[in-house]
Amino acid sequence: MLAVLRQVDRGTAAENRALMLQPSPDGALPFDDLAEGRFDMALAHMGAGAGVGRRLISATALSTEAQSARKPPAPDQLVDTLHDRVHQGVHGARAVRALRVEK
Repeated sequence: MLAVLRQVDRGTAAENRALMLQPSPDGALPFDDLAEGRFDMALAHMGAGAGVGRRLISATALSTEAQSARKPPAPDQLVDTLHDRVHQGVHGARAVRALRVEK
């Protein structure tokens, strides 16, 4: 299925979705063909090799300043941190109290 979708890729998700949901002249949807495993039929309905594909974006390396800004704090700096409670007491709620029952 991935090979078929790569061959007919139009470049954007919206265009690919429109292509798969556009009925062929005989009324069949390429999406149904893909779902049922008829990849050759889906490829014929969508036009084999007509896709433009995705444009690959090359990543650039971060500068040393940007790398140091994104580093987490050192463990020795985190040792003395305060451990605050996330959940504070709910206002208006009753405190739990143990009750002793005589047998």
